[in-house]
Amino acid sequence: MKAEAPWLSKLAERARAELLAKKRKRPEKLLETLARAAPSPVPFERSIRRAKGIALVAEVKRRAPERVLDRELDVTAFAKDAEAGGAAALAVWTEGVAFGGALEDLSRARAGSVLPLVRLDVLVDPWQLLESRVAGASAVLLTAALLPGKELTALLAGATRLAVESLVEVGADEELERALDAGAARVLVDRRDLRTGELDPARTERLLTRARNAGALALAKDGIGSPEEAVRLVDAGADAIVAGTHLVLAADRARAARALVDARPRA
Repeated sequence: MKAEAPWLSKLAERARAELLAKKRKRPEKLLETLARAAPSPVPFERSIRRAKGIALVAEVKRRAPERVLDRELDVTAFAKDAEAGGAAALAVWTEGVAFGGALEDLSRARAGSVLPLVRLDVLVDPWQLLESRVAGASAVLLTAALLPGKELTALLAGATRLAVESLVEVGADEELERALDAGAARVLVDRRDLRTGELDPARTERLLTRARNAGALALAKDGIGSPEEAVRLVDAGADAIVAGTHLVLAADRARAARALVDARPRA
């Protein structure tokens, strides 16, 4: 298995350490009751498939692991701008240490948009899937590098039972193979090496092609800062792109989103 980034390993350790206290505060049975009463999620993949132009998932984050982007980001306003710019979905970071997020950001995003919401976080336990469903997530991110053995399969199955779609993040051939073997229907290819932060176009194209050939929805994430880059990724096999830093830092976020969406009309 490809070695994971040290910072990502630390986030996973922190998430596991905090789970016990969270479970005491909100027992699983309580979350199950709340999940059954929650509204049906807005379908994520259907929104991507129906997108006009390039299917854009706008990534909501206040910071990246290496730098602060917008400490005071208004998530509701960002969500409104992304939808106005033609985004097909929102991917909301709820992890607080590296990305400056909070679980409440899902409800803040919902206040500004009717788009499907993807929860981005370090998810390592079925309890977190219930938490995501109750918080209004249409889909969740599962990072293959953090879920060895049968853990990925178990979380994929748990999400399906809750009617929550899963995006499995991969950065290597072995991770993609495990994701597909586990039944992943949606694959998110991280364009950056999580250890070095460097972009790898050849690896990205290879993984996108393999994912699509296997029948999975293929998404590309990270380092997308121009319409030209968005087009290159679609030509390389991406069904959708996930853009965050570029949109958060844009002076006119709706216009920046629209430029990515309209870079390639969809037949």
